[in-house]
Amino acid sequence: MSDQKDNIITVDATSEIKQNILAYGEEVLLSKFTNNVDGLKAIGRRILWFTKQHTSKTAMGQLIGDLLVVHTSGDAAIYDSIVRLGQPFMIGHPLVRIFGNYGAYYNPNGAAAARYLSACLSDFARDIFYNGINLNTVPMTTGKTANIREPLYFIPKVPMALVLGNLTIGLGFKSTYPLIDFADVCDLVKLYAEFHKDPVNNKLTNSTLAPHLIPKFPIKNLIKNRKELINAYSRGEFDYPIHMEGWFEISGNSVILQALPYGVNFAKNTSAIREAMVKDRKHWLFDYIDSVNDHSDKEARFTFNLKRGKNPFELLEKLKKALHFNYSWSPINSYVKGGRIVTLTPPDLIEYWYHERSDSIRNSLKYKQSEFVFNKMRILATLKIVDHVDEVVDLIRHSDSTEAAVHALHAKFKDLTLYQSELIVNQKLMTLAKCSRKPLEEELEQVNSDLENVDNSFNQVDESISNDASYLKKKYGSTSLTRFADDFIGYVKFGNWGCINFFDLDDMKEILNSKGWPTAIKKSVHLYDHNKPRRFVIVNRRMMPLEETSRQIMCQNILQYSNNERDDLTLVISKDKTVSVVERLVSEAPDGFELYPTGRDFYAIHRNGKITHESYKNFALRKNIATGSKSDVICGFNDKIKNVIIFHMNDKNPNIIRASLAVTDEHIGHLRTVPDGKEFIIGIYPIKTKMGILNIPEECRKSTSMEHLIITDFDKICTDKRDAIININKSTTEFGAQLRRDSEVRTLYRMCFK
Repeated sequence: MSDQKDNIITVDATSEIKQNILAYGEEVLLSKFTNNVDGLKAIGRRILWFTKQHTSKTAMGQLIGDLLVVHTSGDAAIYDSIVRLGQPFMIGHPLVRIFGNYGAYYNPNGAAAARYLSACLSDFARDIFYNGINLNTVPMTTGKTANIREPLYFIPKVPMALVLGNLTIGLGFKSTYPLIDFADVCDLVKLYAEFHKDPVNNKLTNSTLAPHLIPKFPIKNLIKNRKELINAYSRGEFDYPIHMEGWFEISGNSVILQALPYGVNFAKNTSAIREAMVKDRKHWLFDYIDSVNDHSDKEARFTFNLKRGKNPFELLEKLKKALHFNYSWSPINSYVKGGRIVTLTPPDLIEYWYHERSDSIRNSLKYKQSEFVFNKMRILATLKIVDHVDEVVDLIRHSDSTEAAVHALHAKFKDLTLYQSELIVNQKLMTLAKCSRKPLEEELEQVNSDLENVDNSFNQVDESISNDASYLKKKYGSTSLTRFADDFIGYVKFGNWGCINFFDLDDMKEILNSKGWPTAIKKSVHLYDHNKPRRFVIVNRRMMPLEETSRQIMCQNILQYSNNERDDLTLVISKDKTVSVVERLVSEAPDGFELYPTGRDFYAIHRNGKITHESYKNFALRKNIATGSKSDVICGFNDKIKNVIIFHMNDKNPNIIRASLAVTDEHIGHLRTVPDGKEFIIGIYPIKTKMGILNIPEECRKSTSMEHLIITDFDKICTDKRDAIININKSTTEFGAQLRRDSEVRTLYRMCFK
């Protein structure tokens, strides 16, 4: 409540205090959220603005001192913010270049004290926020004091609100959203520029943007639901949960933690584990491990050393729960816009940023245009008096003032306006005295050309934005270490302990080379069949859907099936040479039984090599696994595939892999089998398969080191003949392929054609 009398305003103390507290609270609240255009909080923006003059390394103390003048939250807050902006494991491309120990992913608070550090803005920050950007187009505001001006927000070359991410929790309000990789954001900018250039013929839908909006992090993380995220983003659900895992590497004698999900504190969680073990000598971890070591250096390596014979997959499952290894993050997209906290989706951010960036470029062009127009008017005015330069210079020198010189010049040269006279008078006399017609005419020609280029540039704003994004992507690229579960191409199975998924052959080799596995644990390599989208893991004789796959899985097996659930059947073959059919999928075979998932109709391979097209009705039906009717069937496979090559071996002829082209469009083939011994069907692949891996049965590895064989070019194996022979003890096959041992994994071979 206030009252005014005789120019004196009386204010109620309670109202004044309330108003000041509200203003202070609003300022503090807004400072905790990032701006929707530049993605920066107030302190980060001040660091970039008030230290921009430091082009080379500057003592951290000096930077903090400069900033204390404009940011009064204290030197500790400024130091923490500078360090965070310089940590690549936090923000990808650092905005501040720090000279010295700026901490590590496994200990982000372990940076050296300020007195040991130097810093300056990074080249990345200058390219994004300064280079090629006219700072006159950046909106400014009053700083802590009236004489200090600072940006209300920057107008970066890409929407940094998407690049930087945020984990803020402020005063009862929350804003958490993940980083999007810089390269993906550059691609988004190019997509938007293309749309903006021709919005009629280009449709920029959420489904177009969605693949580029998937979160990616500058630390090792696994995102398990990329497909679900793309579908959700396509529907406009940008707060859809992100299911993440950290990163473990395991071997037979150790489990190494390398990362926890982004946003989970690595140091805090690992320290809690060690402290719990020190306090409790009967901690459950002692049942599995001999010791824990922190070998972290450039990367995090928190190592659990296993006791002999312990299953590392079992330990892994327990560690995942203790370390918050699985983490779901539902983004809350809150930003500061126009002095208010608002909720914006990523497409909203791109749109608002693009509007600001476009206006910035146009305003910058207007500044250039004004400069060129001014120069043109100056040149035209000078050309009018160029033939009387000496006289003009003498007149200006003898005038009492600039104003008198302008009027005297205007009176003497009737074709000069007062403004043109002023332009001439304001030139340096030395420059004016040296001017001549030809250089002025050349300068005028150049100015006209510059003006024309500026005029054309007004119609090329979209191209300019796109070109900036292309240049920045090429220069800085991706910092992502994130991997996606749907990129797994196969898995290595370790006996009945568990499986480790791999992304490519190099990843597979690293897994096969892992040490410490008991000799009783047999490794086999399997590729996923993308024609069979349903995946299941077998755990404790139960079949569970494998929808969001982990990298390492404790299980006895992994099974794949086609989408037609109505056809789910299991062909059961016993060691007593009986065959039955169970009208459902069976997860695990008891001793003496082999299981083959099939459909209601399938192809059957007989002991003598004959292949027949069968119906499930031709065999004994059972509700559970049991012996059936006598039969010489040894395998069954899906009847939906044609032109398949069947690879088979026999323990009586252990060095030979036979490849038979069967079930072609023309006929059903026949396998050349060995009369005695046990026949192993080690692979059934369509001839169009790009790559397959055969696991050599243990019974057939009597005189070879080969355990796994990679095969490509299936169409070159069985050509004119229906069958081909591969002698695994010879380096060259009868059909011209070579068997080459891998240089890294001695049990892995590849079949290569010249």
